[in-house]
Amino acid sequence: MKWFLKAAAVAVAAFFVSGVAARMPGAFLPLRARRPPQAHLARKFLRQALIRPPGATRAALAPGAVLSAPQVVAQVAALRAQARRWGLAIELYKLGWRLPEGQPALLFYQFRFAADSAGPGPHVLLDVTFRDSLATRPLGFGVVVRRPR
Repeated sequence: MKWFLKAAAVAVAAFFVSGVAARMPGAFLPLRARRPPQAHLARKFLRQALIRPPGATRAALAPGAVLSAPQVVAQVAALRAQARRWGLAIELYKLGWRLPEGQPALLFYQFRFAADSAGPGPHVLLDVTFRDSLATRPLGFGVVVRRPR
């Protein structure tokens, strides 16, 4: 058993000496020091929008957000109305890039209510938009009610 521990120690030392660790700067940080995934931040933003006042939701948006104060109040009201119908549990539905003509690409995350997942498609989508893949604060959000076909 002692030979195994020595071999493991030598392997770890060789890993650090070889410079592999230097090319992966975040790999050895404690979990709390790493930046959470953007999907997690989007979900947290929506959950906070359900319980915080609209003014706090507006303050949580990135500087230069695309929503005015009255638009934030309207979106929070729509989000809360849908949450009363479908419950508070949400899950990631899809993510991607929006490519508006003549403007920079925007990263979006869409969530659906977990209670709405049994059907062929969600009735309501909760949309959160970020400026890019490194942003930690949303640029905008909204509730998209899909019409049945």
